[in-house]
Amino acid sequence: MDEQRRQETIQRYSLAGRETEPSFDRVTQLATSIFDAPIALVTVLALERQLFRGACGLAGEGTPREVAFCEYAVRGTEVMVVEDAQADPRFANNPLVTGEPYIRFYAGAPVRVGENVAIGTLCVIDQEPRQNFSQEDRRRLEMLAATISDIIELRAGSLLAAERERDLKRQAHLLEGTVENVEQGIAVFGPDFRLVLWNERFFDLFDFPADLAIAGTPAEQLVSITAARGEMGPGRVEQVVGEFFEGARTTTNRRREIHRISGQVLDVWRNRMSDGNFILAASDVTAERELARTKDEFISTVNHELRTPLTSILGSLSLLKAGVGGELPPRADKLITMAHQNGQRLNALINDLLDIEKVATGGLQLNLVPLELGAVVQKAAEQNRGYADGFGVSLKADIPSEPLWVKGEESRLLQALANLISNAVKFSPDAGEVDLALAGNLSSARIAVIDRGPGIPDAFRAHLFERFAQANPNDARTKGTGLGLAITKALIELQGGRIDFTSELGHGTTFWIEMPRCKENEV
Repeated sequence: MDEQRRQETIQRYSLAGRETEPSFDRVTQLATSIFDAPIALVTVLALERQLFRGACGLAGEGTPREVAFCEYAVRGTEVMVVEDAQADPRFANNPLVTGEPYIRFYAGAPVRVGENVAIGTLCVIDQEPRQNFSQEDRRRLEMLAATISDIIELRAGSLLAAERERDLKRQAHLLEGTVENVEQGIAVFGPDFRLVLWNERFFDLFDFPADLAIAGTPAEQLVSITAARGEMGPGRVEQVVGEFFEGARTTTNRRREIHRISGQVLDVWRNRMSDGNFILAASDVTAERELARTKDEFISTVNHELRTPLTSILGSLSLLKAGVGGELPPRADKLITMAHQNGQRLNALINDLLDIEKVATGGLQLNLVPLELGAVVQKAAEQNRGYADGFGVSLKADIPSEPLWVKGEESRLLQALANLISNAVKFSPDAGEVDLALAGNLSSARIAVIDRGPGIPDAFRAHLFERFAQANPNDARTKGTGLGLAITKALIELQGGRIDFTSELGHGTTFWIEMPRCKENEV
């Protein structure tokens, strides 16, 4: 038999100890009585020693394996009997025969466990030779050896069960500790909708009575308390509670808000697990909801109280500049021009704030249709050429003759290009050039906006597309809201494209937009 299997089995059954066990000792005591022998042993063949795990009539922990009679006994399938060790060439010179305990007679039955692996023996020993060990005696010794095997198997099962119980307790303590230390309120209910596990935060958030914080509390009792306060919406308590449990039985998960009578707002998430248990998790989102309300009020104020009158003011200033009210004195014309420019800057800031809010909340929805990108780039160049002229920068567009179709929304794509062009213009030197270059391959089209400015500092590159990011906020020429590139990135990604840049200090920067190509009539 494979010795490795024997040693693995001994380790798996925890039989490599050096002390005897009471249950094995009792079997050896019974064996000495049945066979009228002075010595009986339960032995285990460890790698280098024969271990005495049960003993009667012989002291000690074991012997070296090379002198063990057991070494021979485990090789066979039946009881091994040595009637006179001094007459047996295998054992005549064995130190256990020539010295203590002066073995003359030996009978050993293999002890087998697991996958019929012989790990040792039950043996009886006499210091006198015997010739009368009958077949019935052999059968009895085999039965006692089988009893030892049963004891080992039962003990292994008990050890495994105890280990599993310890593991479960460790896991339970770990789970309880984890649940107790999270910010959310957590409660786990069994398939019978009774409380299994919870933390104090859960009971605090819902203001449940402390005496209900015990295992076995029905979920219906807790839900009824919340429903009776009117915190789960209008309707009779029985109806509201019934709808809750109907949903818990028929749906895997659900998220809802509970508006408590105290003014708290709880975000409650329910999830049913595959084993039939379900979890309720609750978070206090009162502060977040108040912040969202304040932000909505601010956006509404910006939109209605600032943008509407500003549009009227800009319109009036434009009319005055156009001479509708008559020719203006030079000083007045200069003031009107300055007011108009500052109004346009304020209008751009308001539009950026509204756009970035839509991006952050997912409220920016685009209508994507096939666009011929060459026409869009040409229009962007025309719309922004006057702006570039104001900085003394020439704006050129290089557009291929081949049509390049992409799916996008023209107004938002023009907005993104305007942001990139204005940045390129602002960072260009006097009498500089900004180029728009369009190119395509089989799968995509790319627009490049190229300037010959100072380039982007290395330390700022990682933050370039963040909101309110500005490399040099004190430079009046390049000053802006710091939102343009964040908005541009969002607009391009919403149209299925991507944006990135290359830059070399002292030589300029190239921003590029890449979008997947489509067919002219693609829906």
